[in-house]
This record gives sequence, structure tokens and C-alpha cells, in this order.
Amino acid sequence: MRIHVIRAPTLPAALAQVRDAFGDEAIVLDTAESAQGVAIRIGIESDIPAPPQAPGAASPAAASGPAAVVAQARTKAVSSVADRVAEALAWHGAPPLVTRSLLLAVEADSADTPEAALANALNRVFRFGRPDNLATPLALVGPPGSGKTATLAKLAAARSLAGADIALINADIETAGARERIGAFAAALDVTAHEANAAADIDAAIAKIGPDTAIFVDTSGRAPADAEDIDGLAQEIAAAGNGVLVLPATTAPVEAAELAECFAAAGATELIMTQLDIARRVGGLLAAADAGDLIIAGVSVGRRVGDGLKALTGASLARLILATPLPLAKPRRPAAVSRPVTSYAAHGAAA
Repeated sequence: MRIHVIRAPTLPAALAQVRDAFGDEAIVLDTAESAQGVAIRIGIESDIPAPPQAPGAASPAAASGPAAVVAQARTKAVSSVADRVAEALAWHGAPPLVTRSLLLAVEADSADTPEAALANALNRVFRFGRPDNLATPLALVGPPGSGKTATLAKLAAARSLAGADIALINADIETAGARERIGAFAAALDVTAHEANAAADIDAAIAKIGPDTAIFVDTSGRAPADAEDIDGLAQEIAAAGNGVLVLPATTAPVEAAELAECFAAAGATELIMTQLDIARRVGGLLAAADAGDLIIAGVSVGRRVGDGLKALTGASLARLILATPLPLAKPRRPAAVSRPVTSYAAHGAAA
């Protein structure tokens, strides 16, 4: 393999040079940014050397003739689209590898707008599902406090409204209040809440409930660094047959990637992100879906069960990424309340 380094003022411009020079043969190894611009290190399987880049030399698009003028305009348009996408991905904190994959797809796309190009790129890089298409029995898994129980309630309520028979299994026995929350949801849906202390109990409950019922299993929050914890969770997911990872959208991308990789190894195949109405960035979503190779099944955008879950598509996620960020709210200071000041000395005198 021959190694080449391509330098340009911006990442999209560098990727365009890579594409023009090597086409699909280039393997991007890494990128580096500095005050002088961006450098991309690529590997080429063939022995074809890189075209010389003499200082001040005109690019192929700068040649004369109508075809060259069209090519130059197309290069500028693609660069402008890619620059806008790159800027948005950077603001959202998208991981470098995800950004690279998406920008390469944007560069290869013929769409004229950032939204259309990014939507197509997202559909190439990620897989999208729907919360109402999640297969059951389904175990909801994730770290403590990720919103598993509330997500279970939203999934169960939606299936119940659609006319399906529902059953709930609570495998979160040790968490304070978990039994009461599941019991309250079961009572509201007029269904039975079963309890399970281990994977064998989940298997037995599923067998007892029967095959024509949508079954949702609430699991306890697990620590990704606890091997025994994760082994137990893998058995619970296997007993249920399907697992969906529930993560807050406020999770930092690096943490989201590590959590997704861990829970995917335990058997989770899909992803639901909660608290999307709170998070201003979706870098954690992109990181988790990429690291765990998870299907993006839906997002939660409200705290009430009635708010339900929403499906994402490449187009809707592209709009979310490219939308102008809302400014942070600045609360008005309440009017000062005038109160009499009593000194410690006065208290002592009164005593």
C-alpha cells in the first residue's frame, strides 16, 4: 500500500482532492487539523502515484472550455454543501469517523442542498426503524436513569391503543420504586405485571403469557464495566429474544459510543434516544448508532407517556442537524424581596 498526504484549507476541499485524484481506490487512514488547514493521510492499494501538486498549479476544473466551467461550478457547489454539513456535524459533536463517512457520502452525492445531501448520506451510513415495528418480546436495556421504564410505558401504551394485547415483565427488582412504577403502568393499561428475578423467570413468564401478546421487559440499569452485570443482562436479552438500548440524548458522544458498543455486545440491536427535547446536540445519537451498529428505532421528545415516541428518518435527522440552534434561555431575575435584617448580636441580646 502506498501512503499519500493530501492538504487543503478545509476537510471537504481535501476530500474533493482525494476523490478527483484516486476515485474509490483511496482508503482514508486519518485526518489532522491545524491553523494551516487539513491534512488527510490516505492509503492506495495500487502502485499509481499521486498526481504532482505543484505550488500554484491550476486544478483540472480551472482549465478553459465550457466543460471545465461546468466542472468548476459543480466543485464549488459541492464544496459549499459539504462545508455547511461539516460545520453542523462539528457543532453537534459528531465523532470523527462518523463525520468522515458522512462527508464522503455528501461529496459523492449529486444533491444541490445541504439538507438533501445529508439526508442521503445518513441513509447510506445508518439504518432507521420505527418504534411501532420493534419486535417483541422486547427487553429495554441501558444504564441507570436512561429512561427505560418511561420508554416501556410509551411503547406499551402505543401498542395497546393500536389494539394489541399487552403484557409487562419487571426484571428490575432491586431498584427502589421500580415495582411500583411498573404496577402503576400495568393498572393504567389494565394488564398484569409479571416479575422476574433472573433470565429463567423471564423465559417462564413469556411461555406462560403466550405468543399473541406484545411483551415488554423492563431490566435494571447495568454498569458497562461490570462483567458480571453485563453477562446477566445478555442472558435476559437472550431470554426475551430482542433488545433495544435506551440512552439519553444528553450523553456525551464518547460515553454514548462506549455504552452502545457494550450493550450491543450483550444483544441489543436497536436504539431509542430519550430526552431529545432537552438535548441541543445529537452527537451522542450518531456515536451510539455507529459504535453499536444499532438501528435507530426512535426518539422520545416528551416526559409524559402520552407524548409517545417518534420515528426518525434520514430526512428528519438531517433537518435536526442542520437547524439553527436555539439560543439558551436566560431567565429574568425575580424582583428582590425586602426583608428585615436581624444581626446575631440582636439574637444574643434577645436571648
